[in-house]
Amino acid sequence: MLPASQTPFNEMWESLVIYKNLAIANNITPPADMRIWMLGFNSHGWLGCTPMFHHFAEEQSTIIGALIGSLIHAISDYNATLSILHLYAIPIALFIPIQFPDMLLFFEQSTTLTTQEVYLTVFHELAHSSHFYRVNETYWQRYVDYAIANYGYGNDCTGQYAGYCGIGEMWGNFAEAVFYQQYCGISYPYVQYNSSNNIFNPFEGWYHPGILAYIHNEANTNIGTIYHALNPDVYSLDALRISLHYHDIDDNYSYHAFDYFNYWN
Repeated sequence: MLPASQTPFNEMWESLVIYKNLAIANNITPPADMRIWMLGFNSHGWLGCTPMFHHFAEEQSTIIGALIGSLIHAISDYNATLSILHLYAIPIALFIPIQFPDMLLFFEQSTTLTTQEVYLTVFHELAHSSHFYRVNETYWQRYVDYAIANYGYGNDCTGQYAGYCGIGEMWGNFAEAVFYQQYCGISYPYVQYNSSNNIFNPFEGWYHPGILAYIHNEANTNIGTIYHALNPDVYSLDALRISLHYHDIDDNYSYHAFDYFNYWN
């Protein structure tokens, strides 16, 4: 993710409206009834996350409390104040689960994000929330569990629930770039990384979001088709290929994309 810093409120809200309009235009479910927390502290490299806590069922509040406690512990890097909050996360969750956030945005107060950084970040996190509507709570719990246990995305695709993270981050990075291109008209480098524009790195992490971008461009399909292939059973590259096949994407495009980016590693 981009380095954390402060962002203007108006640009954040503008990007929320833009995402909703673009999502609807692309046949993608836009988020609704979102609880968004904006927190002004150093999150050690995280600019945002989308655990969708508020959207979990009320009877799962104990699980939510445990996840929130672990999340606070992870992002605070043992900050004393937040470590105290960690102790009370579960009892608080038992009483006010509806108030917990779906999305968190982390902004330091000392510097300023560019408009591009704000838009890309919000598009990325809202793309995660749209993904949530395609899957289910169990899927999302495993996704969040993995991110917490690995302080982010981990180093490779071998950890428990890594596939949930791989698909989720592929989608988030890919979707933010496509929406930014659609809004600003700036083409994103879907095969070769161009660090000068910093819009999209197809080789990001071990999950290589360029796989989706390659399929999107080479198969000449729209982002909505790829979105609707993100079913609850899609948490591996093989499952993704099969689902795309049932959405009329030829397997050859998937295999070529996997080969070009050396699968997940």
